[in-house]
Amino acid sequence: MTTVYPSTKQSEQSEFVLKQYTPRKVFICYLDVLGFKKLFERYSLPSLAIKYKQIFVEMAELPERINKEHIKHTTYSDTIILWTTDDSWECFEILCTWACSLLCAGFALMPLSGAIAYGECILEDDLVLGRPLIRAYEESKKQDWVGGRLVSGVCSPPTEFIAKGVERGFLVEWDIPIKEDKEIKHEKGWALDMTYTLARSSALNVESYGVDVPDEAKNKWIESRRFVFERLKSRSQLMVEE
Repeated sequence: MTTVYPSTKQSEQSEFVLKQYTPRKVFICYLDVLGFKKLFERYSLPSLAIKYKQIFVEMAELPERINKEHIKHTTYSDTIILWTTDDSWECFEILCTWACSLLCAGFALMPLSGAIAYGECILEDDLVLGRPLIRAYEESKKQDWVGGRLVSGVCSPPTEFIAKGVERGFLVEWDIPIKEDKEIKHEKGWALDMTYTLARSSALNVESYGVDVPDEAKNKWIESRRFVFERLKSRSQLMVEE
């Protein structure tokens, strides 16, 4: 009788298949580059790569107190995904601040739209899986502006974190423009307040927002510019009152 021993490669494969993955609760952000195909046509591949890198340079301008080790991210094609290492308030605040910074940088470099969700995900061995990511994707695609929000309903972040985020100034309740049956409607939601980091970035010129974008994307900037100007005006009034 001949005994057949499995090869090392087969053994390794079996061990990999049998590995047990443990989901963990995190906050996850999905960001979509708007008008990506047109951007690809307008810029060379090296130039587009530089734009991606320039967006992440904004991270370096965030306050020193923010521990960037709490955030992981990956980028592929027209998608940027960020997630936290745990579901603490600190991680939620950092992720929202990062997202605000990216959206803000996107105004000057390439337009972004996104959403943040909460719940169990598997984030290891190059896997990024979970219902929260799907919810963030769905909410991002519904929006019709250059901006971001928290998902509502399923996978929404804890209410106490939302309240604290509003108090800190990086979240605000807003009539968010959404696409529904080929029409643009508005629904109340918690928007990521880009002006939270805009005030910390002297490199961006608000007046130029949305000027150098493809014609088919210009309608998305109307609501976004209104949001930015109204929020900056509101912040100015609060500073005067204080």
